[in-house]
Amino acid sequence: MKLKKQRLLTFLFLLFLPLISLAAEPIGQAGLQQAAQAAGFGMETNVYVITVRWINGFLSVFTMVATFLLVNAGFSWMTSGGNAEKVLSAKNTIKNTLLGLVIALTAYSLTRYVLMAMAQTTGAV
Repeated sequence: MKLKKQRLLTFLFLLFLPLISLAAEPIGQAGLQQAAQAAGFGMETNVYVITVRWINGFLSVFTMVATFLLVNAGFSWMTSGGNAEKVLSAKNTIKNTLLGLVIALTAYSLTRYVLMAMAQTTGAV
């Protein structure tokens, strides 16, 4: 029994040894400044930059959801086993997802064009 505890303690010590060595090295203020700069904090922004960031974030999430829906519909179609209802449902999901992507990309393009035109007109860019 004592040997099992000793092996467990040795294993845990070796498992957490890298964490102990990392704890001896403090991050420091320079590292925090460098990380903040890489993340984009402290930079001057305007309403156009913020709007474009929100739109890009929304578009990223939307494309991830659309990709999931397309893969899910394709998997559903492949595993339908000839069931006409499942095939029709998968086709409708694919059609609606692609239509949504076209609408979203068109809206993104128009919004980007309008924002860039407004930014050039007002001298924000």
